[in-house]
Amino acid sequence: GPQGSLYGAGTLAGLLRVNPRAADPSGFASEGWVGGAITPGAEAGWDLGGVLNLPVSDQAALRVVAYGGREGGYIDDTGRRDLSNINRAEFYGGRAAFAADVGPDWEVTLSAFGQHIDLQDGQYIDGRLAGLSRRARVAQPFAARIYGGALTARGYLGELEVVSATGIVDNRLATTFDSSVLTERPKARQAFDETREIRLLTHETRVSGGDLAGFGWLFGFGALRNRDEVSQLVVNVSGNADDPPPFAQQKFTLDELAVFGEGTYPITRDLSVTAGARVLYTWSTGERSFGTNTVVEPRNGPTRLLPALAVSWKPLPPMIAYFRAQQGFRTGGVTIERDPAGNPDTARFDPDKIRSFELGIRGATRGSLRVNYSAVLHRSDWDDIQADVIDRDGFPITRNIGDGVVAGVDASLGLEAQSGWRFDLAGAYNDADVDRLAPGGAGIINTTIPNVPEFAVNARVAREWELGKGDTVGAALTARYTGRSFLDLDQQVRAQQGEFGSLDAAAWWGKGDLEVRIEALNLTDTAGNRFAFGNPFTARMEDQQTPLRPFTLKAQISFKR
Repeated sequence: GPQGSLYGAGTLAGLLRVNPRAADPSGFASEGWVGGAITPGAEAGWDLGGVLNLPVSDQAALRVVAYGGREGGYIDDTGRRDLSNINRAEFYGGRAAFAADVGPDWEVTLSAFGQHIDLQDGQYIDGRLAGLSRRARVAQPFAARIYGGALTARGYLGELEVVSATGIVDNRLATTFDSSVLTERPKARQAFDETREIRLLTHETRVSGGDLAGFGWLFGFGALRNRDEVSQLVVNVSGNADDPPPFAQQKFTLDELAVFGEGTYPITRDLSVTAGARVLYTWSTGERSFGTNTVVEPRNGPTRLLPALAVSWKPLPPMIAYFRAQQGFRTGGVTIERDPAGNPDTARFDPDKIRSFELGIRGATRGSLRVNYSAVLHRSDWDDIQADVIDRDGFPITRNIGDGVVAGVDASLGLEAQSGWRFDLAGAYNDADVDRLAPGGAGIINTTIPNVPEFAVNARVAREWELGKGDTVGAALTARYTGRSFLDLDQQVRAQQGEFGSLDAAAWWGKGDLEVRIEALNLTDTAGNRFAFGNPFTARMEDQQTPLRPFTLKAQISFKR
């Protein structure tokens, strides 16, 4: 659910918290891996990487990670001289962190990361054609580049813990789509290029105190500045195309100031109440660099209060039951729309808001059979939902599509026996509906919220054997099922996606710090449809699907020292 109290407006649907392993001054350590992948009838792939932990002194260390690889293509394009395996993906990146103790109770960490992803061509097929193929007139590559860094100080002022963090992220996305259908000439070739540059600067300082047996609290403040710049250009690749639509460029800047706090009070030894809130103020400006002049559209406020309330109860030592209610929202923004003549214009979309309620239980048992379990009932009321749609000519835009409700249940079960067997099962059911205005003011249409599958299940069974003298072998089988969902192309046209299953297997051998692993991915060779969108300009004309990678064998060797 939304993490509005502590983590801000943009985490309306929850968040993933990534904790990289910290630099350790206690000793040198290294890790490395190299692997390859073979897909019958497609390109091979590979990946490699390494980790070094380098102590600088008794109080400081440097940790460095570097990696890279290639995923071979497996989609053919019959429209461009029968090109094969066009969707190759290459990636490389790394991160580094320097951590030092600067006093008896303080630590400072300076970190940086970067990653590049280059896709040679689009990842979609046309389901009307044989095999994993499509027809296009121009290549449709995608490139993503992200850099970032952070400075974090953590320590104590007396009995109070203080954490202060400042970070910056610079992200660049470049996409090309085949927009040849915009021209009336049958063999003309035209490409739509969109470049998006995002720069986010954030700061947060928080102070926490109290103890586990009594009242615990946290208070802090934060600020951010986000700049989001989009450029759109239609290019004639051949000389016989019609005149392309005009160039468009737009910049959106968002600033936010927030204070937040949370406190937990134990009513009894097994029952506690947590209450918190985030108060924030935002202001934004949109600028367009096209048309007869530059238009600036400022929007200030309003001040928002995002409360949260939770009750937790421990009926048994290894079990906890809880109820949580909270609010979150995403800020609005600007999008580039085009009139019937293809001329660009700036349009705003409003913030969307969500109220979320959860009732759950989780726990574990220990013994000859270890059991971990969880179950959550949830409901979210979602107003002014922001969604990406496609206008009548194929240009992607963002709009508020209506008000919706998401209700469902998530559950998981894990069993681990002393004999080495392990079984994991996780599943989710969602009932997601949205009320939206019909075109031309024809009333209200009730449909499902885009991109929310009704069912999702994941099951894994594994066994590991000790062979003696430090040797271990293991095997695992994983099954996944993703239920049906829909992608909105507009208010009336929807594309179906999901409703497929897949099966993976793995086996490994380890001895000390060395491990050899073999994986068989997509044993059933399922095509499926992960996402029903490839090229917005032809999405209404084709049966566009994003298939799973066909059956693939992977092998990897890794070590730790």
